[in-house]
Amino acid sequence: MGSMTTPVPTIRRSCVFIGLALLWSVVAVAVLLGHHIAEPIGVLSLTTNGHTYFGNPPSLTLFQRDPISFINVVIVLVVGLVASMIDLVVRIVRHSQRPGTVAVIAGVAVVLFSLFGLLWGLASIGLVGVLLVFSGLPTRRKNVI
Repeated sequence: MGSMTTPVPTIRRSCVFIGLALLWSVVAVAVLLGHHIAEPIGVLSLTTNGHTYFGNPPSLTLFQRDPISFINVVIVLVVGLVASMIDLVVRIVRHSQRPGTVAVIAGVAVVLFSLFGLLWGLASIGLVGVLLVFSGLPTRRKNVI
């Protein structure tokens, strides 16, 4: 009869992927808060958050330009990360060798959400989703006789 414990390499690998996803999420949110998006040439006025800038409008961050979109991005990242972490904890507590279905679904949802940002969204937030999917995949153990 096989062992009833979750293989340690599976736990370590999943933790590494979730840790990388968390780190990349922090970097993505920091960039969204700090990177100023330049206005296209020829734009002489810009209205955002009830304030109109005339002449040469300033470069604004995504949070300054569209706080609702920023909050949506943060919510999707937090929900995806929390769901994947809970899934990993449940798999560890139950000594389960099954794939992390919740983590995979959360990762796919984050990737699908990132498609709204086209190439930039896929490269930033989509990477978090891919890492969450990897954290939910099981490793296959070879039987050694």
